[in-house]
Amino acid sequence: MAGVMMKFVAAAGAAVALSACSHPGPGIQVWDHPLDVRHCRKVAEVSPPTSTAGGFGPAVQGMAAGVRAVGGTDLYLRRDRHDWSVTTGYAYDCSKPPGSHRHYSRKIVKD
Repeated sequence: MAGVMMKFVAAAGAAVALSACSHPGPGIQVWDHPLDVRHCRKVAEVSPPTSTAGGFGPAVQGMAAGVRAVGGTDLYLRRDRHDWSVTTGYAYDCSKPPGSHRHYSRKIVKD
């Protein structure tokens, strides 16, 4: 019984650690559909086409840092391959969206 409990605690700890790695940080929203940022101002491309073979965590962290550096509020991930193995990141300023802003995709990373 103690062995099962230790495995559970280890698995839960690993899950928390992995989820913390992939979160872009406070204030950055991550989207995967261009219509979600249609009312926003495009600031800059913050990442050239980037491989996500090492996981989304490191890729999104780097892109989020780029969004902050250029004064953006949101990160749009453009899927460059059908399986998300390559993405490009764009910074947008969505600080003044219209009241009727409708999202066409699920927010990728929840706060």
